[in-house]
Amino acid sequence: MQKTKIFNKIVVAFVVFTMLAIYGSIPNALASSLSMAKDVLSTSAPSAAATHTISFGTNIVLPNNGSIEVTIPAEFGDVSTGSCPGGGSYSTSTRKAYCQYVGGLATSSSLTITLNNIVNASSTGNYIINIVTKDHIGGTVLESADLELFIMDQVTTSASVSSSMSLQIGSQVGSGTLINGVTTTGTSTATSIPFGNMTAGVTSTLAQAITVSTNASNGYTVTVQQDGEMRNGSGATINSFDNSPDGTGSTTPHAWNNPTGILGSTNTYGHMGVTSNDATNGTGPDFNGSKFAGLNGTAPLQIMYHNGPADGTTQNIGMASVAYSVKITALQEAGDYTNTLTYVCTPVY
Repeated sequence: MQKTKIFNKIVVAFVVFTMLAIYGSIPNALASSLSMAKDVLSTSAPSAAATHTISFGTNIVLPNNGSIEVTIPAEFGDVSTGSCPGGGSYSTSTRKAYCQYVGGLATSSSLTITLNNIVNASSTGNYIINIVTKDHIGGTVLESADLELFIMDQVTTSASVSSSMSLQIGSQVGSGTLINGVTTTGTSTATSIPFGNMTAGVTSTLAQAITVSTNASNGYTVTVQQDGEMRNGSGATINSFDNSPDGTGSTTPHAWNNPTGILGSTNTYGHMGVTSNDATNGTGPDFNGSKFAGLNGTAPLQIMYHNGPADGTTQNIGMASVAYSVKITALQEAGDYTNTLTYVCTPVY
């Protein structure tokens, strides 16, 4: 019996010695979680170069030479240039970005790391970026978080004055559907929204349902952005609502205004507006009451929001519909018009 006790002590001592040899100290069994961690992509298009804006909060002080490390999924391009919060020293390897702090770093509820020009995965789907704080580069993990990214197909809109128009957004919404007090005039499919021939003085409205399922404890936002106003081959445009001379849209939602069609003022010949039936758009635009907004240049416009997990089926939580209305005057230049819309869904963990 005495020999067994001695053997047990030897085994324990050997395990402790081995851990000290590998780690230099006995590692923590479980790291703490970083707070309010999220990664906002500048674009979610497959194979596109995107900027990652990673924000988070820490609860544990980084010691001298402590580090923050971000690991990009293998399906993405190499990490290159970027910036660190709090004066950290930035460096990279193929799949990692490092921020090192010679004098340490105090806890903060608001830290941001920016990673530039990382090529998105070529396939659509969900991907995980990992962020950790350590006592030194490659050392013991202090805090960590896994951030989920969504890579989604871009959406192309096209229109032909006196011809046809299609808008690719998402799942089908039928003609005669009431969305935020506005009734659709055509039926969408998963890949197109055919308006038919555009008629001067007649408003055409088509829509797409958007659903979001996530377990992010702090919810998500959905934005839409364009690569420019709808334009034809000769450079004529169907402007963003409601016809600003500088080509920008009205980002504060208000009641629909018809294009005025003033001869010689091409920005007044026609326009496209956006509305959403998401009644809980957070701090984003308030579309309630049949209000419309315009897409301002290439800037994102928030169209959907929730502050907790979403099931993908409940209105104002995991589901909303976005309607696009187009109206032209008899002065709108003929031609085939097109632009590209991109939806970005950003979960907040």
